[in-house]
Amino acid sequence: MNREEFYIYIAPIFATYLSHMSSVEALRRTAAEAESLDRKHSRELLLASLTPNPASLLSSDGLAVVRQYGFAVSQEEAGVPRQVLVQSFLQATKSIALGRIEAAMQHFVGLFSSLSSLMFAPLLLLFLYAYGLLPLDLFSLLGIAGVFSSMIGLLIYKSMPKDLSPTRTYGRSIFLAALAGGAAIYSSIVWSLPISLGAVAAGAVLAIWLLATKRVGWFRLAAEIPAMLRDFASRISQGIPADLALREVSATYKVAWMIAYFYEIPSLMFSLARAMFNAVSWAGPSLEAVDYVQTILSEKERGLKRVTALTAMFIAVYIAASVILVYSLAVSVTALQAVPSTGQSLMYPLPPDEVKYAAAQLLSAMVTGFVAVMLLPSKGMWTGLLAGGLAGTSFFYLTTTLWSLWA
Repeated sequence: MNREEFYIYIAPIFATYLSHMSSVEALRRTAAEAESLDRKHSRELLLASLTPNPASLLSSDGLAVVRQYGFAVSQEEAGVPRQVLVQSFLQATKSIALGRIEAAMQHFVGLFSSLSSLMFAPLLLLFLYAYGLLPLDLFSLLGIAGVFSSMIGLLIYKSMPKDLSPTRTYGRSIFLAALAGGAAIYSSIVWSLPISLGAVAAGAVLAIWLLATKRVGWFRLAAEIPAMLRDFASRISQGIPADLALREVSATYKVAWMIAYFYEIPSLMFSLARAMFNAVSWAGPSLEAVDYVQTILSEKERGLKRVTALTAMFIAVYIAASVILVYSLAVSVTALQAVPSTGQSLMYPLPPDEVKYAAAQLLSAMVTGFVAVMLLPSKGMWTGLLAGGLAGTSFFYLTTTLWSLWA
């Protein structure tokens, strides 16, 4: 987690404490509760609260969101009423957070529009390869396509909110999955099977690991947290006492009582929800902090839906373009093979069976990557690899079937 995100996430925790105690004490308690979010940044906040003048230190920070904490301490020292102080702090922090989310979305849309056109370059390379105009072998062609797909895949992955820590969730199974995927890809090449089976093998290893270590339920718990926080915020906004709201939410959501009983999973939202639970239990609820949580969650959900919709639309267009390319290659390459060569032709099409295999492998690998990247942040690495591998394998056999019909 970067530093700006950390201070945006802990704002409702700080505001909850600030509404019931001094600002310096609120900083210390917030730092203690936020240690599970990010140890480095929480210790930085704790050290700032222990300095003789934390207001001056925080107010001179380079990040606007950090300066808001310093302004809050300064306003309290100036005698500003606590309710006004909390409200102004959260309003300013919320504006920064929403601006950051919107700027990230605009940046993603701009880059996605620029890079998405490059993603059709593998289709052009496949076209040139099929007609003998590209002096490359199949594996070099797949490598070039992998570079292009990695660019757009990395952009999509970085733009989607991520929750569970991959290293703490999967552990050493990541290396086992990589070995299984590599072995499956090698076997696929030897036996002329779709290389997308490598993703299926890797996803299967991760799924078996999660089942064996009883971690597969973490994904269900993490998915419950935004709905639980919104439900709790709604109950507090309706005037329900905090202890009663906590009991009602715990009866509805499994993750709520797991937080109450100090269960732990390597989830950013779980750590945030637990810190909020401790703050509300100790200091009581703050309506402004509750509204802040609702707003941030709604905006992040809207951003995720927008990224997912753009990605899904791109995949649909890419599949349609791939089918059209397969049709044109199947018809033209087969027809050109029947034309007697004069020795002066500009194009030397490869054998139809070789082109069919290359097209099926390349297109299925691209579909595998796109589907996996789209699902990976929200559904987990194991789900993304399994779904992407199955989608790519299905597209491989669809491509070969259509080629046989059209050739």
